[in-house]
Amino acid sequence: MPRLGNARTIQEIETIISRFRPGLDQLRWEPGGADCNRDRHVFLSAVYSLTVDATTISWLRPKPRWRLILVTELWRAGEIDLRSTKWLKVLQGKSVDVVSWLSASREQAATRRI
Repeated sequence: MPRLGNARTIQEIETIISRFRPGLDQLRWEPGGADCNRDRHVFLSAVYSLTVDATTISWLRPKPRWRLILVTELWRAGEIDLRSTKWLKVLQGKSVDVVSWLSASREQAATRRI
């Protein structure tokens, strides 16, 4: 079973949710039957900027219920990327249920056009 926090699994989750996203300006959509919400927070200063994208993905249908948050942080100084980090945390439910959703959504996303 893949570990949810590794870069490969995070990339796969991002690929699946982006294929189901109707447009870049959409803040709420349903990838593979899950409910997805994205918030963006931006801080700008004279020297650096910080952008944090927090995406909550929830499976609220009949059991098993789960919810996770996927966070992307980007620190920049002008045009230079200082640091970029991605991480996720299961907030409710079990990792195995998220992996099951990931497996089922993988096939749906593969047949869907970008």
